[in-house]
Amino acid sequence: MAESAEAQTLTETLKSNIRPQRHLGARIIISTQEPTISPDLLDLCTVTIVHRFTSPEWMRSLKAHLAAVASDVTDPEPDVGGQDADVTRELISGVNIGTASVVFRKIVGLEVGEALVFSPSAMVGVDVASSGGSRYIKLGAGVLKVRVRSRLTTDGGKSVLAV
Repeated sequence: MAESAEAQTLTETLKSNIRPQRHLGARIIISTQEPTISPDLLDLCTVTIVHRFTSPEWMRSLKAHLAAVASDVTDPEPDVGGQDADVTRELISGVNIGTASVVFRKIVGLEVGEALVFSPSAMVGVDVASSGGSRYIKLGAGVLKVRVRSRLTTDGGKSVLAV
């Protein structure tokens, strides 16, 4: 998909809007059912939300762009300390996964309405020190499993079957 002239034009247009977004006060959301979009766009994403899929090819496409599955370059343990460490480890679901094959199994096993969030700069907890100070804990190379709202449609997303 990313090789056609139209796709390259779209990618370049999006990149020209994404790069200065902080200065323009803009936020860009790209929603796709095709994760083999331009690697340049995936590299610019600060949050990636992955719903259930079963294609190993899609996992290969995402692997190069998600810190949580780059086990050869990331530390599988979060930088968590203090008395709230256990609570934070519960928030960071699957943080010890470390390999793309384990992440892929987690993605394949997601139920309807569940997703995995990859966002290294996401704040997922607060570590309160005994001295009274506190610090925010980032997701880093971890993964956060979330529950997305139920479908609002009357058919619940079911396919229409002939009777």
